[in-house]
Amino acid sequence: MADYVGNTSIGGIELSALAGGVNGAAVADEFGAVLPVNIPDAGSFEDAPSEPTPFTDHSTFEFDSGPGQFWFELIHYTPEAIELGNILTTVTQEVEIYNSYRRESQTLTSVTNNAGGGITFDGLPSLPTELGTQTGVVFDVVISVDGPPTILGNINVVTDPASFAIPISGSRVVMFAWEPEIGIVETLEWKTDILTATDGTEQRIAWRKNPRQNIEMTVRIPDGDEQRLMASLLKGWHQRVFGVPIWWEAQVLQADVASGATSVSIDTDYADYREDGLMIIWKDPMTFDAVQIDTVNANSLDLTSPLSSSYTAGETLVMPLRVAQLGQDIPIQRYLNALREVRLNWLVRDNDVGDSFGDTTPFSTHNSKVMLDGSNVADGLVPDGLFRKIYTHDSEVGPFSQFSDWNSSVPVTQKGFYGGSRQAIWETRRLVHALRGSQVSFYLPTFSFDLIPTEGLATSSTDLRIENIGYTDYIDGVEPFKSVWIELDDGTILTRQITDAQVVDSQTEVLTVDSQWTADVALDEIVRISLLQLVRIADDTVQFVHRYPGDAQITMNVRGAP
Repeated sequence: MADYVGNTSIGGIELSALAGGVNGAAVADEFGAVLPVNIPDAGSFEDAPSEPTPFTDHSTFEFDSGPGQFWFELIHYTPEAIELGNILTTVTQEVEIYNSYRRESQTLTSVTNNAGGGITFDGLPSLPTELGTQTGVVFDVVISVDGPPTILGNINVVTDPASFAIPISGSRVVMFAWEPEIGIVETLEWKTDILTATDGTEQRIAWRKNPRQNIEMTVRIPDGDEQRLMASLLKGWHQRVFGVPIWWEAQVLQADVASGATSVSIDTDYADYREDGLMIIWKDPMTFDAVQIDTVNANSLDLTSPLSSSYTAGETLVMPLRVAQLGQDIPIQRYLNALREVRLNWLVRDNDVGDSFGDTTPFSTHNSKVMLDGSNVADGLVPDGLFRKIYTHDSEVGPFSQFSDWNSSVPVTQKGFYGGSRQAIWETRRLVHALRGSQVSFYLPTFSFDLIPTEGLATSSTDLRIENIGYTDYIDGVEPFKSVWIELDDGTILTRQITDAQVVDSQTEVLTVDSQWTADVALDEIVRISLLQLVRIADDTVQFVHRYPGDAQITMNVRGAP
């Protein structure tokens, strides 16, 4: 036959056949192995082999590329790091070291703890030991609550072909489970950078995602073993991290819980339980379980580890647990009857409530901002005042003068809430988180009889006629005194923004508001008209005084936000 030129395909691999043919050519298959190919001379088919050439045996093939290069002929270990978080009880972490060599055994020479005391190995064979091909060893790293407060170091592993370090980190938490006296003071503190213009207007920048949480409590303990135990604990471990129960969110256990249980039935509404956070089930200062929460359900908590004790309904409390540290000073008073009173000021370390915690839904609004027009709770009096930036020119030897670039003074006062239920306290907590300390402004009525009406309100009108108090001359609709809050005798609240003010005569002024009255209101139906002040939290702090679970007084200092 004549010579030919063309293409042929063998085993899915395309070959170019040149004049005269390619006989005995070597072609690489898709695995990178050599695949011999025989093609007959173009002149005769009689030269073609009667049997196909067998494929190469891949059973001992070395992977020089592809996924195999990242697995074989290496020593693997898991986990890459041991991150313990807060340790309340003994923790066990499984570690595996694996030899992926296919034809060579390797030697595990040593495993060493370089992360401080309180860490041991369980199930580790005597070293050195041989790691056969495609085999490994599994052992436990056991971390106890006894040891340095901070765990930071490595588990160092040495084998014949390689050495490596497994980082290990965490904090040992000491439980402080003594019940405090009534009147726990909780303070939330934000951090806001306030940039004030020459005219008094502000730009406010929040620096903290979550507020600092401080808890002040008093614990009284009579003479005895518990008093001596607490004294020793504070003397030796004052600087350590403690687990502190959130006593004001405690609930009585409603159903018995057996030892070994991994779930506790409890109403989780209006309490700060967090997934991966901590909780405590408490009978007395010496009988409790502090465990990590796996899942927060509507009526139960799923736990990451089983309870070590059994607990009886009606005799046990369940509450969130926080990790906190003490300041430098611990005031202690000793009474003549040997009673000791210890004052503790805790700074919470894990107050991350999440990005969506803040909520103002239960509260009224005005002009697209929150309006806090519920009763203003105070002990006897409400502190009130005014502030204005004033500059003074004074050579200290002659006449002096002063001036201000601000359009108005700003009010300085206090807003108080009474939390008479777990729900009310919870809603207020979410409110102040939404306000983010001093950053977000809101409206607050003075609750005073600031404006005295001279006529009722007429449908479709925007007029509000009042006794002449100098509003037009002195305030003239300038923030933070630009809105009014009107209370009617049936409990209805009307709010409007003032857009204009005019003097009618020496007895009367007329204020124009931003929207019409929707119904006629007689003069005697108006109980009071207060100025509705635009304000903010003054000092980035809100204080909760907890008397009992579901009973708290909340206060915050406020000032005008022009």
